Amino acid sequence: MLVQRIDAANGNIISTSEKEINNALLSTDEENAVDESDHEDESRAERKERENLDKIKDEGEGFSRYMQFRNIFYTPDQGLVILAEKYHHYFYTTQSYSPGVNGMPGRWSSTTYSAFECGDLMMCKTDAAGNISWLQVLPKQQREVIAVGRGSGFYAPSHGFFDAMNMPFYAGFGAIQSNNAINVIFNDHSKNADVLRPGQKVKTTSRFGKSDCFILSINQATGKYTRNQFFSNTDVPTAMPRLGSVIGDDMYIVGKEDRVLGKTKIAIARINVN
Repeated sequence: MLVQRIDAANGNIISTSEKEINNALLSTDEENAVDESDHEDESRAERKERENLDKIKDEGEGFSRYMQFRNIFYTPDQGLVILAEKYHHYFYTTQSYSPGVNGMPGRWSSTTYSAFECGDLMMCKTDAAGNISWLQVLPKQQREVIAVGRGSGFYAPSHGFFDAMNMPFYAGFGAIQSNNAINVIFNDHSKNADVLRPGQKVKTTSRFGKSDCFILSINQATGKYTRNQFFSNTDVPTAMPRLGSVIGDDMYIVGKEDRVLGKTKIAIARINVN
């Protein structure tokens, strides 16, 4: 991680700090373990892509080259708290065969899917000099998939006023700062409620309508955090924390429930963390 402080008035570099991020910075040196049997409804194509991704991630001592910064918060001691997550977007295609009837030949059909993998959450604090004060990793594995093409053609999925370019809708996380804490809101499998540290097994979250929404409260001075269930998505339209908006001391998130019969249900929530 390279941190440079730049004088906003003249553009001159005030300080530069560079630190290699690896497992030695964590409170535990165990690698993030994922139970292979917990990947729900995973196709052969998805499994192959995930295995290739895992192989690439293993090259970096558990820290993926797919790690992307999501949020940067300023702290009163002139430090920075950085939130990042493992992220990978890819496409895969499946084929199926329908036998013919009454002497007619069978036919093959193909469907192309767009898959979003939102993995482990990395939380890091750098001090005023650019040194890493603390580093934490919360294991998570979210997978959101949508069909985007059939046969040889592609099409843009229709979500009404929800632009498909803003996907993933339900994976990822949202965050809001309050006093000495940073609160992270995300959807996760209910059986991951006690997952707090690298090395614990994680169930993949893919059925977001049956997931729980959790809130992770991080002490920005010490890096210590607690995890609590916020609400269940089975009772309300599924929350979209990643697309939430922070206005003042409040965070607003939208929930959406698509129904086969009937109109889509929409919900809006206002979250105040003070």
